[in-house]
Amino acid sequence: MDQTSTSEARSDIQTITTGAEFKRWYWRKDELIERARQLQIKTTSGKFIILDRLAHFLDTGEKAFPGDQKPKATSRFDWHAAPLTKGTVITDNYKNSQNVRRFFKAEIGDSFKFSIAFMEWITSNTGKTLEDACAAYLELREKESAPGARTQIKSHNQFNQYTRDFLDDNDPANRTMKNLLSSLNYGIYIDSAHSQPWGSLPGATVSGVGAGLSQSYPVYGRIPAGQTAAVGVITDSVLVTVSY
Repeated sequence: MDQTSTSEARSDIQTITTGAEFKRWYWRKDELIERARQLQIKTTSGKFIILDRLAHFLDTGEKAFPGDQKPKATSRFDWHAAPLTKGTVITDNYKNSQNVRRFFKAEIGDSFKFSIAFMEWITSNTGKTLEDACAAYLELREKESAPGARTQIKSHNQFNQYTRDFLDDNDPANRTMKNLLSSLNYGIYIDSAHSQPWGSLPGATVSGVGAGLSQSYPVYGRIPAGQTAAVGVITDSVLVTVSY
C-alpha cells in the first residue's frame, strides 16, 4: 500500500538564478562540472564544493569562491604520533588520526566512533582541550540516543534530505487527512493492535498466495488522541499497489 504524493519537476540547471533555488535540487557531479565550465568557474574539488561555488556565483556574480581561500594552519603539532592527554589543546592543524582514535577509545570506551557532528565540533573548537572534546562527545551521544532524535542534514546534501523527506511523506503511521478547515494525523496498520504500519517500504507490506479466488485483507486505522478538528468531512487518498 502506497501513499499518494505529488512531485515537483526539477528546474532546468540553465535557468536557475539564485543559490537557494540551485541547492534545492539534487545534481550529479558531472552536471555540476559541466555547468561550472559553462560559467568559467573552477571545477576541481568535491561535488559539494563545486555546488557551493555555483550557488555563490548565482547570488553574487563572483567567480572567486571564499571557501577556496582557506587560512594556512599555524600549528605543527603531530596528531599522528604525539602523546595525547586530556589537557592536549585542539590546534588548527587537527587530524582525525589513529592516534586520536586510540585516545578517545581509552577515555570513552570501545564504543567510540567518529561522527559528523563530533568531527564538526572538534574543527570548530580550536583552543579547547581533548577533555572538552570527550565531554562534547558524550553530550552529543546522549542527544542522538534520545527518542525521536535526528541528525542534522547539511543544506548541500540534497540526496540525504530528499531520502528523509520521502520516508517522512510515506510514513504509514503518520499520514494526514484534511479538508479546507482542518487536518488530522492518522495511521494505517496491518494488525488490530496498531503495532505494524502498512506502507510501501520493506517490512511494511503484506504478501499472500493466489488461489484463483478473491481474497480480503483488513486494514486498521487509528487517529491519535489529542487532536481537534472542525465538524465536517475530512478525507485522504490511499493508493494500493498490487504486485504479482
